[in-house]
Formats: sequence, C-alpha cells, structure tokens
Amino acid sequence: MKKKTTKRQFKLFIDECNKWIAYFGLSEWEISYQLGGVDKGNVAECYTTYTGKTVVLKLVDGVDPKEFAFTDDEIKSSAFHEVCELLLAPFNMNAKGRFVNEVDIDTSRHEAIQRLANTLYRDRKKIGMG
Repeated sequence: MKKKTTKRQFKLFIDECNKWIAYFGLSEWEISYQLGGVDKGNVAECYTTYTGKTVVLKLVDGVDPKEFAFTDDEIKSSAFHEVCELLLAPFNMNAKGRFVNEVDIDTSRHEAIQRLANTLYRDRKKIGMG
C-alpha cells in the first residue's frame, strides 16, 4: 500500500530544488512544480521544454514503503538530481537533436562547465576540496 506524500515533503522538495536552482544560477528557466505520478522506480522527474525554457519538476504523490524509505535526505537527494537534469538539459537536447551542429553541442557543454566552475569550483574550500 502506498504512503501518501505529505505537504511538508512536497515543500521540502520545492525548497531544495529552489536552493540548487539558485546555486547553479538557472534563473533563465520558467519553473513549475507538480505532485503526481512518475515513472515506476522514480521518486521525482524533470520535464523540460528547451525552446520555451520551461521545466516541470515533479515529486511522486505516494510511495510504496517497501521500495523507498522516502526520508528527508532521499527527497533532498532527488531534488538535487532533478536540478542536475535541468542543468544538463541543453546539452542533452543538443546531443539528441537530429540536425544539431557541433557549435551548439560545444556551447551547451561549456555552459554547464561554466556553471560548475562558478559554483562548485568557487566553493571547493567550503565543500572540503581545498
């Protein structure tokens, strides 16, 4: 029997997503959140429309306790994962594009690398990477 996702858990997911979105500087995206069904085996999902720069970050509305503990840490980890999906969405879209040129792929890759340089590399001492 599925255990329903609480409002507190959904708020935790949104707050954690917003934290990482701000951290990575992904402000060009129009972001919305949904609570609902996701593919089996997932706790959360990221749906992007690259041309319109829109994204839906979705948290499952209920889990089987035998499959997922659904702890706060798992929710936070899922939020981080989905924001990383958003971070790499342009690169992913270009890599899958049928008529994409090398410049678009290189640009998408370098945009992701620059975001990581502006965040993780900048904060490397805070996260113990000296």
